[in-house]
Amino acid sequence: MNSQFQRAMYATISTACEQSGNLVDASATGGPIESIAAMLETIRFSADKHGKVQRPQIHMSPQTFETFRQAEQSAPPELLQRIKELEELRTAEAIEAESQRKARFARYGDAQ
Repeated sequence: MNSQFQRAMYATISTACEQSGNLVDASATGGPIESIAAMLETIRFSADKHGKVQRPQIHMSPQTFETFRQAEQSAPPELLQRIKELEELRTAEAIEAESQRKARFARYGDAQ
């Protein structure tokens, strides 16, 4: 991807996230792994009509990814377990929400 376009795209996304409040500050949460837990506390996953869960995308520079990888390796097991539990909870919530959405339609899925 053209680096100028890339910078413009991420600047636009960053501005939109800041304006909507969809932003987690890793330094305020205690670090990169803690910020993942904070993010999972506030977001929701979605599922398509087949029940396939769509997880959020996280974009990082190579340097940030390396910092994240190192932090993950030294993170307390309790924090990693909490992240796993949050991922499982958000996945179950997404499947349930899609199931409820489909239940609003008579005979949904009968004609396949």
